[in-house]
Amino acid sequence: ALLDEKIRAAEAAGVRLHLGTEIEVIGGHIGHYSARLTNGEEIEAGAVIMATGAVPYVPSVFDYGRDPRVITNLELEALLPDVAAKRVTFVGCVGSRNEERGCSRYCCASMIQQALALRRQGKYVRVLYRDIRTFSRHAEELYEEAMRAGVQFFRFDSDATPEQALAYQDGVVSFRDHLLGRAIALPTDLLVLVVGLLPGQETVSQQLKVAHSEDGFLLEKHPKLGPAEAGSPGIYLAGACQAPKDVRESVAQALAAAAKASVLLARDTITKEPITASIDSNECTGCGVCQATCPFSAIELLNGTRRHEVAHVIEAACEGCGTCAAACEFDAITMPYFTDAQILAQIDAALADLPEEKVLVFACNWCSYAGADQAGIEKIQYPPVARIIRSMCSGRVEEDFIARAFERGAGAVLVTGCHLGDCHYINANNRTVERFELWRQKFARQGIAPERLQLHWVSAAEGKQFAAKIREMAEVVGGRTRQLTGV
Repeated sequence: ALLDEKIRAAEAAGVRLHLGTEIEVIGGHIGHYSARLTNGEEIEAGAVIMATGAVPYVPSVFDYGRDPRVITNLELEALLPDVAAKRVTFVGCVGSRNEERGCSRYCCASMIQQALALRRQGKYVRVLYRDIRTFSRHAEELYEEAMRAGVQFFRFDSDATPEQALAYQDGVVSFRDHLLGRAIALPTDLLVLVVGLLPGQETVSQQLKVAHSEDGFLLEKHPKLGPAEAGSPGIYLAGACQAPKDVRESVAQALAAAAKASVLLARDTITKEPITASIDSNECTGCGVCQATCPFSAIELLNGTRRHEVAHVIEAACEGCGTCAAACEFDAITMPYFTDAQILAQIDAALADLPEEKVLVFACNWCSYAGADQAGIEKIQYPPVARIIRSMCSGRVEEDFIARAFERGAGAVLVTGCHLGDCHYINANNRTVERFELWRQKFARQGIAPERLQLHWVSAAEGKQFAAKIREMAEVVGGRTRQLTGV
């Protein structure tokens, strides 16, 4: 009913709806996106809002799909208010809060609301839970109301998943009550599995190169500074595509995404930060390595003045990670403010004095550099051996920088960046991993001990972890210094 009302309101406002239609192909960049629909229509847009949602977990436990007395909470919603069963038992956290996924957030409030509705119909209602997590004041009041109405709540082991803590056979649920400390068996006519949410549609997000978090949901630009924005400019996130949410949270984020898109579309021109790659067509050989490397598809190959194609940067799409510059073997790509000459000069300056006692640290702007800053904010003490060189992304670090550091006598080199799956530049740090393994093998053949060249992931909030890693690297440098001096 709510959806139907919103559809009518959208149509009345002049919104063009394509119901029963999917996107076949979508691509482009901020200000110029294009999509082809399954009905053959082509659409162009200046911005994209990802509201692709999530999908419910399909249980494979408690005889679901084989025993008609076992259903999910979503299936129960379709049956209300005509439920024939007299005894109803809910099981929370099915498919949530395990090694693969966290809390699905909507489940507890949904479960309690359904349990209260059934109790008001005179049903015997039991709720088996790990923890009751009420994410709003309304949900907490609903919980209290359900208890007063006679809904019975039983807590099983909070450290175990439902399939580990509960058993179901022939209409009886057995478990050990955490509060009573004894085994309980509950006969039930209807077992309701309250299922979690899984990441939804993949095709569109992959075509638009939207980053995913470790749990598979779409990753926002920044949890506080850009909670409704994707890493790629002009793309915004709304609802459960970004993380499990209830309706209230989804609506709030949708309003934020709409506001952000409106601000963008109200402009005649877009002003970008001047950190975009530039390519020297005279040096470019058209090999296409940079195009394959770019996480934002911001490089295209065009016909050049010579016999081969040359790479060209789509400035509106480039986010300035510098991964392409590190990949180019012909020095044809320049990153403003992070040029080869500038970074090499910083390396020389950092290692000008007692280099064998120094750890040269390459840190990405968004995570590991912020993590180092956080260590300072928290006043965490660690040895003063680190000399930090900032780049926008760990993907900007190239072999020449590592070689220069060791040529200047660095005791050790530490490359740091965002955790895998949590990169500000979609998946640029995956390139770092690929290159690092090759560097380590190559420098090992040159006599550089493997522990002197390390790769470490640090988030912006992990000041303690950054400090701990520097202490570890200080031990590496200290051990080498003792070897060299014989002290």
